[in-house]
Amino acid sequence: MKYKLVNSRITICFLFFINLGVYLGQNTDELDIKYTPSKSSIFNNLNKKNISSASDEVDLNYIVKFNVTSLFRRKVMFDIEGKVVDGLVIRVGFGKAFGKDIIESVGYSLQSSFDVDKTASPEEIVSASIFNSSSPKLAVGLKYFFSGVAFDGFYTEINYYRETVNYTVANIAGFKIIGSNNAYFKTNGFFLNLGGVITSGKNNNIIQEFSFGVGLKSVNATMFKEVETININGNPEKAYYKTGSEISFKISPSINLTYSFGFGF
Repeated sequence: MKYKLVNSRITICFLFFINLGVYLGQNTDELDIKYTPSKSSIFNNLNKKNISSASDEVDLNYIVKFNVTSLFRRKVMFDIEGKVVDGLVIRVGFGKAFGKDIIESVGYSLQSSFDVDKTASPEEIVSASIFNSSSPKLAVGLKYFFSGVAFDGFYTEINYYRETVNYTVANIAGFKIIGSNNAYFKTNGFFLNLGGVITSGKNNNIIQEFSFGVGLKSVNATMFKEVETININGNPEKAYYKTGSEISFKISPSINLTYSFGFGF
């Protein structure tokens, strides 16, 4: 009798769980609807935030940026860059000088090897001159990003630029100038740069770029020759005059540090 009672209880429990399983199976959709958070739920918003933040890929085809450090050299310089293929970017730069570049003048003063008989050196021409005008500065470069993705991470670049700056020369080494006192410096620069790009913003389209470059500058400038004149007292006096020829010299190595800020699309 006891055995039959136990057996009956087991049978009842078995039937209960079968019926419960059938019931739950029939109401799965209803339970899902009941316990699924609404579209406005903070849990859905948190989930979306996590999904979007997991993707940090940079997918830009072009960037436009401003060279901030050029202001310290009294220049305004902009760059437009475009992706050629994955990891390879071409850069076109344009700008203009609006004042005397002190750093460039220091480079001229280091030309101790310039020694042309009775000819004013680059340092002597620039040291007593004032900025007059300039032609547009034009630059072109080719960048390769080590990540294989354009505008993402570190890169190396070969770069070329040219510009002309015009000066009005007050005197040369304290001696007067006979005739025209206008001078120009035409520069062609060749650089190898190493830099990095940092992207930020919701779409990774805010650009910050740092670069360090080493290169060679080839400069052609107005030639001033020394001449001996007679002053009002009848004594010989040294002076300079502008010739129709040019002096040529090189600045090597030339160092360039830049920081740029811009936007990509």
